[in-house]
Amino acid sequence: MKLAAPVYSLVGIPQLPSTVGVAASGNAWIVCVPAPSKGTSPGLAPRVPRTPAGAVESATPAQSAVIATRSVALKVVDGIAARTLPGVSGKGAYFTRGSGHDKFGAYTEDAAAYQDVVDRIKRKFETAARELPKPVYSLQDGADIGIVFVGSPDAAVREAVDRLREQGIRADVMRIRSFPFAPEVTEFLDRYPTVFVVEMNRDAQLRSLLAIETGTPRDRMVSVLDYAGQPIAAETLVTALTTHLEGVAR
Repeated sequence: MKLAAPVYSLVGIPQLPSTVGVAASGNAWIVCVPAPSKGTSPGLAPRVPRTPAGAVESATPAQSAVIATRSVALKVVDGIAARTLPGVSGKGAYFTRGSGHDKFGAYTEDAAAYQDVVDRIKRKFETAARELPKPVYSLQDGADIGIVFVGSPDAAVREAVDRLREQGIRADVMRIRSFPFAPEVTEFLDRYPTVFVVEMNRDAQLRSLLAIETGTPRDRMVSVLDYAGQPIAAETLVTALTTHLEGVAR
């Protein structure tokens, strides 16, 4: 519940489906967060329909359709299309289709119209990357390696960094808190010749996403994987990092 209010508020910015990942003992619990009705829950930012200036609340369903059509026809800089608020009243009703459609929601097989929609969605994700929660850092002077992770390894990573410092190894840490990745994620990765990506899954999913989305070379990102079904331990991280660094030094 602690995460529900900020996620509900964020959902209204890019209008993208949102999930909260809660990791416990290596397991991921995914909570799908629907769009809230306007003003239904205290402490939540109301989700405001994106309509042109001058739109009135008393608009009929037909007028609402015109409002939405006119708004979508405008150049949408941030990629977030106009829409009415569904599920509140008749004027909030809308029709959507999963097949090829143009910016008005009408079926199309026109290549240019289809590409226009896809390009707008790309801008929407770029907007989401700027607006969603930024990563948090733990930095120290003289660090020449980075550590990146998401979620529950936080305590183990912090303990491992303290123990590494006792051995003369200084590492900066970044905890990623959202996807699409904020621009700051790329900036952090670019600072270090070697970045250790800590994950509690078998397939190095975070490292793969970082390579795809930021363009960071995979050979600069070293996977530290622990997927035995238990919380990752600081000792595991210390051993993995020191073993790799000793191998490179030889």
